[in-house]
Amino acid sequence: SKTLIAKSKKRLVYIVLIGFILTVLLALFIYKGNNIKKDKAEKTLAILPFDNLNPDPENKYFCLGMAAEILTHLRKIPDLQVESRIMSEQYNFSEKDIGTIAKELKVAYILRGSVHKAGDDIRITMKLFDGITRDSVWTKKYEGKYSERLFEFQSNAAKQVASSLNIFIKPEEEQTMDIDLTTSVMAYDFYLRAKNDFTYYLRNQRDNEDILNRAIVYYKTALEYDSTFAEAYAGIGIAIIIKSGDIWEIKPKMYDSILYLAEKAIYYNKQLKQLADAHYLIGKYYWFLANRDEANKEWDLAIKYDPDHYWAYEAKAASYMNDYGKYKEGLMYLHKAAEINKGIEMSRTMRNLGFFYGNIGFYNKAVHYLKEYFNLELDTIGYIKRRTFLDWESGNYEKVIDWNKKAMQLDSNSVTYFNLGENYQLLGQHEKAHKYFLKDVENWKKKGIANRGNRSIGYSYMIMGDTANAILWLKNHEKRCLQSISQNTSAAEHKAAYLDLALIYAALEEKEKAYECLEETEQRYSYPLWWVT
Repeated sequence: SKTLIAKSKKRLVYIVLIGFILTVLLALFIYKGNNIKKDKAEKTLAILPFDNLNPDPENKYFCLGMAAEILTHLRKIPDLQVESRIMSEQYNFSEKDIGTIAKELKVAYILRGSVHKAGDDIRITMKLFDGITRDSVWTKKYEGKYSERLFEFQSNAAKQVASSLNIFIKPEEEQTMDIDLTTSVMAYDFYLRAKNDFTYYLRNQRDNEDILNRAIVYYKTALEYDSTFAEAYAGIGIAIIIKSGDIWEIKPKMYDSILYLAEKAIYYNKQLKQLADAHYLIGKYYWFLANRDEANKEWDLAIKYDPDHYWAYEAKAASYMNDYGKYKEGLMYLHKAAEINKGIEMSRTMRNLGFFYGNIGFYNKAVHYLKEYFNLELDTIGYIKRRTFLDWESGNYEKVIDWNKKAMQLDSNSVTYFNLGENYQLLGQHEKAHKYFLKDVENWKKKGIANRGNRSIGYSYMIMGDTANAILWLKNHEKRCLQSISQNTSAAEHKAAYLDLALIYAALEEKEKAYECLEETEQRYSYPLWWVT
């Protein structure tokens, strides 16, 4: 029994010893894990737009450009997490203090700067602040000639910011930081002007195409000084897409221009950001040609090279929902775009969320995001138009008429008589509908627009007993649909042209043709809500 007691004591000692060792190891693991988390948290940074100390407000383009380029250099360091330009730019002209901004952006440090530029003389001051203590932990000044060593200053400033945060820069990372966008200061200056105008157009002046045209001229001027300036080629390509009138559509004659500019940007590429824009453009090119799979591969590359490329996320969202009928995945991509895009185009992302939620029948969610759109844009007419479409696709035609009347009170040109006519037609009030259709036709004639054909107006003529005009309108619309199919336009690709043809043939009592066209629509992965209602 004494032997058994001795063995038990010995076993107990072993158990206590093992337990102690395990406790120490666990404590060390937790301590190390907390230190890693703390270390990662301390290597987070946001760069605010630089202040313009020059009395000439035109120099603002240069201040924004300087902050953006230093940000681009710093984002080449994997060990440093730098907040996106989009997120940081929302604090342009903000009166919030450093601590509040750092807390809202969830970063440990804030970099601020100021620029004074007079002719070729330039003075730049930068300060790095601790987001918790609000103390300045690093300061850098540069005084010299704009045309001399500017690019070297940008690269060195980024390296010194990293060094002040005790971040080791690997040789290969330093090598990429030393690569400049261009070797020409004049090309760089015109590029910054182009970027500034392009951003201003997106933010404030969507109706003023002169600003967008000026941005394109600046990009082209930059290429005159440096024909290998990849970013300028990509900038022109994206501006052309915007200029086409809608971010999801483009005129066929522009296809080759888009591809040419994108391939030039890739050929002369020096930085990953340029590759992202170029692959986004090539994705649009494939999408216009109805090659959806290749388009999505290119957009995946754009996101790989620039994880903040919210346009690529939005493009994938539209493609997944419209082309593949995969609404869950599409909405995931669109919400990702909304998560990134807190800046100049956030309102558009909110508008798109409202549109797509409405398209799949989530009425209340659609209203929520459209209200978010209105709060950002304060565009009453735009909001009413989008609420009108939401209620129209939801089958709430009486509400649609009320929205149209409200819009007409605010702006008589904001709603066409056709909109009212179509909704009265859907409510079965055919005499009222026909009255508004005739007013719309009269307006077309005043503008010199010929009878392009329209199935709703054709059907209205048929209901009112005017067979000759009914056939004329329906046949003209048939020609447009067949032309769309022959050219494989977006309306044909998404089968909307076939749906219109089915309705036209049904009205003309050509049942076999109507059924053939309906069978063609069954090739869609899913139907938008308005096809059902």
